[in-house]
Amino acid sequence: MDRKVSVRRRRYRKPWTEKCKDYFRNFLAFMFSNVGIIGLVVGYTVAGAFIFGEIEKTPEKEVKINVSIARNNTVFNIWSVTMENNKFNETNWKDRVNEELLNYAEVFTRAIRNGYDGTDNLEVSQSWSFPNGFLYSLTVITTIVALRCVVPSGYIARSVGRQQSPPDEQATSVRLPYITAASAG
Repeated sequence: MDRKVSVRRRRYRKPWTEKCKDYFRNFLAFMFSNVGIIGLVVGYTVAGAFIFGEIEKTPEKEVKINVSIARNNTVFNIWSVTMENNKFNETNWKDRVNEELLNYAEVFTRAIRNGYDGTDNLEVSQSWSFPNGFLYSLTVITTIVALRCVVPSGYIARSVGRQQSPPDEQATSVRLPYITAASAG
């Protein structure tokens, strides 16, 4: 009996660089598909929520710490005024306490303008929680897309370097007529 010698085909193996190129091409094709774009938007939104939260957390804590220090200093100063005057000179006591309270009111008003929300808890960031940051970064994305829909195609490219009125192309958004005093009534 004769045995047949099996001839096995050797499988062609690509070099490592070719494999990397193929994986990179497949990755790019996936990222520019609908699923990939949705994944990029969700990833950007989640990353943006964390980034906005971290960026805004530090100034918010500093403002809370400054208000707390100012409050403690004001109470200490009022107590010192009370101990010095001991109510023997009521008008002097009232004047000095009013001065301290006005200084504290200025600090407090400045803190409110800088984003102070009235809480003293340093661990809780009320204004930039994850849902608020998520909503903000999603708003940024939709604003960018909305602005792209308003600008006519090629208008920016043609208007660079020239100062002319907009071209005859109509923008894709709806434009409302201006109401003047003469046309209103």
